[in-house]
Amino acid sequence: MNIFAKKCYLRLFTITIFIALVLNGIIAIGSAAPTLIYPSADEYVTLDASNSLTFNWTQVDGATNYHLEVSRYPDFHTLTRDRTTTNTYYYVAVEQNATYYWRVSAYVNGDWENPSNYGVFYTFEEPEPPAPTLIYPSADEYVTLDASNSLTFNWTQVDGATNYHLEVSRYPDFHTLTRDRTTTNTYYYVAVEQNATYYWRVSAYVNGDWENPSNYGVFYTFEEPEPPASTLIYPSADEYVTLDASNSLTFNWTQVDGATNYHLEVSRYPDFHTLTRDRTTTNTYYYVAVEQNATYYWRVSAYVNGDWENPSNYSVFYTFEEPGTGNLTYLTIGPSGCNYTVDGDDDQVQINQALAAVDALGGGVVELVGPFTYDITGTILIGDDTTLISTTGAVIRLNDDCMWNSMVPVIGQLDSTYTATHDVEICGLEFDCNEANLTHLGTYDSNNLERKWGKGFYNTIYIRGGTSEANFAYNISIHDNHFYDGMGDSARIFNAKNFTYYANEAENMQHATVYCAQVLGADIYDNEIEHITNAGIRFDNSEDAIIHDNILRDYTGTTSAPKYGSEGIQIGNQDAISRLTNNITIYDNDIQGGLDAIQLMDALGTAGTTAQTVLIYNNTIHNSGICTWAKYNGAISVWNWGNGLTIYHNQINDSYGAGILVYNAYSGCTMDVYENNIVGVYDTLATNPTYQLGVTGYGILNYIGSAYMDVNATSNYITGCSTGAYYGVTPTSTASEPNVW
Repeated sequence: MNIFAKKCYLRLFTITIFIALVLNGIIAIGSAAPTLIYPSADEYVTLDASNSLTFNWTQVDGATNYHLEVSRYPDFHTLTRDRTTTNTYYYVAVEQNATYYWRVSAYVNGDWENPSNYGVFYTFEEPEPPAPTLIYPSADEYVTLDASNSLTFNWTQVDGATNYHLEVSRYPDFHTLTRDRTTTNTYYYVAVEQNATYYWRVSAYVNGDWENPSNYGVFYTFEEPEPPASTLIYPSADEYVTLDASNSLTFNWTQVDGATNYHLEVSRYPDFHTLTRDRTTTNTYYYVAVEQNATYYWRVSAYVNGDWENPSNYSVFYTFEEPGTGNLTYLTIGPSGCNYTVDGDDDQVQINQALAAVDALGGGVVELVGPFTYDITGTILIGDDTTLISTTGAVIRLNDDCMWNSMVPVIGQLDSTYTATHDVEICGLEFDCNEANLTHLGTYDSNNLERKWGKGFYNTIYIRGGTSEANFAYNISIHDNHFYDGMGDSARIFNAKNFTYYANEAENMQHATVYCAQVLGADIYDNEIEHITNAGIRFDNSEDAIIHDNILRDYTGTTSAPKYGSEGIQIGNQDAISRLTNNITIYDNDIQGGLDAIQLMDALGTAGTTAQTVLIYNNTIHNSGICTWAKYNGAISVWNWGNGLTIYHNQINDSYGAGILVYNAYSGCTMDVYENNIVGVYDTLATNPTYQLGVTGYGILNYIGSAYMDVNATSNYITGCSTGAYYGVTPTSTASEPNVW
């Protein structure tokens, strides 16, 4: 055997013996690296006066030297400190306000062994421990408790937190607690007392420790005090004023203590969305010109201690001749002292007389005087250039004995040809639609008495234009009304242009609360809607609509109607209408509950590929997808849809089925989904296998797959899903922390 062969044999024999010793636990691989002691991993260290500290590590058997490396980089490509010592410690200077990585290797039996795993430490001040941000009640808020004197506290999530501790106290130092609760959620429903001041804070349980609590918030359960506001003197309420030769008059109001300035606003509209006059003065009066033959609203706000306070309640005055002297542009209706007197029985007769009178004069204002409940047994008919208003709490109530045909509304059009009805304003009214006491003859109930909810019976407001765009209704405004307990829609607007629906409250409407079909140009905002069936806000085959800053909730009150589940916002296409959905924007809405919070649905499944430019962003969605029978449900549900869809910057918490569900029947479609936060997605609540997709509990779920809808998912933050983050989607990138907008 030659020398080379002997060397190979000996080396192979040595390796074999070494492997055998390792397998029998006699030799431990990696035992020649020290264990790092100080600074410990992720420690925030305090340097001494010379900006130094002493590194420590464990001894290695047989080691005669140790090599300490300190670097600003985890790959140690550049060393800040490079020291060799016979000790298991070394005192060395570093810099303040920096992040450092360090490791140590041992010199054993003539060789430097592999270094230890590195440790990281920081020479800047340790950041404040994570604490939630308080959301509701907000700071210095005057809250309204529910019937059980309770409210739901909300706060932001803390990364890694498994529990939260809510403390509620009557004292800012929390020495005595009124409520003391621990929860895994970022909310808690708890009772407090009326007419009190409360302080609250929340701490998070992270990595086995309770962190410091948040800064406290203070809220009040008594009625908010009225801010200082002037009392309006002249023109007085409902006054018919006479202008001087220059068409001017002097407005007067009372002084406010501490006020250094006053702001006078004069408008043709009770919501002051457009101002006729806008003046600031140090006086309690202002001489200003207005126009003859008009209705005006005015108010004043005071500047006190560096802030503009809330304005006074507005007052209305008229610059035309008082009714009864030849000018009927403005008419009042009420139980006494008005142009038309009602008696609480068949009051639509007098209302229609007034509306017909202003229509004959080319339009005007009809005011229902309250507080009074107007009994309605027939439809109220409104004409062009007409405002139907109440500033004093008038209620329109359907009579128990109404038996109207389908699509006969509470308020309809004076023009029965539906040709270009225009410039209609309905505001300030309360509609008691009396659902519990209204019935309609059914066709499939053996008893022949069946309520037909959502079949077009007793829609509150129904305005529609002609079938051609040239004959569309236009300039329809519905605002500052309260709708409740209806068997149909609060507002059904078909074939129209320029529709606004804002600052309304609605609950227990048995179809869509707002239903628009073939509407061109719409703005739906600042509404509070509790929806029960169909949808809170629904658009079919419409263009150029924005839906924003609404609060939508599942209806929680009692109703005699069955509840089938409903969407918060539903956007759809129907084959019966040739126009296709285009340019719909949905943003800054707060949606809770519902079959889906937002649903895009092509009902008949042939027209969806041409739907374009739908943007869904900055919405807050929680506890959605709550339905035991629906197959296609989640927080945002896309069912048979086309191109031009973008979903971004939405916060989705605690949804069932999916955070974003795509169930698409069209091939070759693309949508963009980016920078959404999806936290907590649970399996569908559907109990019948017929209603189960078979795939559930995903953050983003593309059920049929990318061949039909290619979902471009980028930088979404998804956590807490019962099954997984993605199905049928390959994300371009993901976010490790919640996105902040």
